[in-house]
This record gives sequence, C-alpha cells and structure tokens, in this order.
Amino acid sequence: MYPDCQKISALKSRMILLTGLLWLSVTTLFAQNTYQYSGTVTDTKGETLPGVNVLIKGTVNGTATDMQGAFKLTSSRQKETLVFSFIGCVTQEIQATAGVPVKAVLASSTVGLSEVVVIGYGTQKRTSVTSAISQVKGKDLEYMPIVRIEQALQGRTTGVTIASSSDSRALPQR
Repeated sequence: MYPDCQKISALKSRMILLTGLLWLSVTTLFAQNTYQYSGTVTDTKGETLPGVNVLIKGTVNGTATDMQGAFKLTSSRQKETLVFSFIGCVTQEIQATAGVPVKAVLASSTVGLSEVVVIGYGTQKRTSVTSAISQVKGKDLEYMPIVRIEQALQGRTTGVTIASSSDSRALPQR
C-alpha cells in the first residue's frame, strides 16, 4: 500500500467513528425519559376490581386492570392525573407521581331501577319518556309454564305484538 492511501484510510476510519459518536449523542439528546405508573384498584370493601379503565387525563394513553386489579402505564411526564372508570362505579381522578404506587378505591354508583326505563334501543330516565310504559312483574310470571320470554309477555303488555314464523325461509341458513 502507498503511504498516501494509508493516510486516507485512517482518515476515513476516523470520520466513520466520529459520525457514529455524533449519531449516538444526538439520539441520546433527543430521547425522552419515560416514567412508569402502577398500582391497584379496589372497591370500598377492599376487593380488587378487574377491567377498570385507567387513562392519563387529556390523552388516549390508557390500560385496563388485570384480574388482581393491578395496572401499569408509561408516560413522558413525571406527574400525571389518572382517570379511573368502571361500570357501576363513580369515575375518579387521582394525581399520581411516577414510581409511587397508586391505590384507587372506587365507590359504587347506584341508580334506582324505578328511575330507568329499558327501551328497544337503549335506556332513558322515566321522567323523559313521553310514551306509555308497560310493566310485567316477575311474581306474575313465577308459576307460569313458559318456554320463551315472548310467551310470558304475550297478552300482558299493551302495544307489544308477538308474531311467530313457521316459514322455513325465516330459519338461519347453514
């Protein structure tokens, strides 16, 4: 090899090394710290609640608790507000610090059944329903020999028409 070629080869090696070091320093400079939040969710009796939604407020970053009521989340900020929501419980917001386990206790939220009306496409409060409401009580059906629920409702509720189809085309296709 010629002496000039050796100098050029050494210069290339140094440039590659410097470029690699520069790349590592830039990626480290722009890398964000991630903080972890963890904890458990229980009810007021101390029983764990699986399936509770846990969200970082103002983001779509969230998770659900596991079978033991535990959760883990990561964020780029050291302090976050965590929002806990579960069907039948009051939604709760807790200020959390990364690395400190969170213990959330959700209180049950009860709605009186006399205030809610189940309709064909959802539920409404009884006070907001403008049409007639029919009611069939369970004790009226207790000793009836019924096979299907529509048999129990037939003739007992106004405005309900029950039609059975014996047409073979109405059966599900296989």
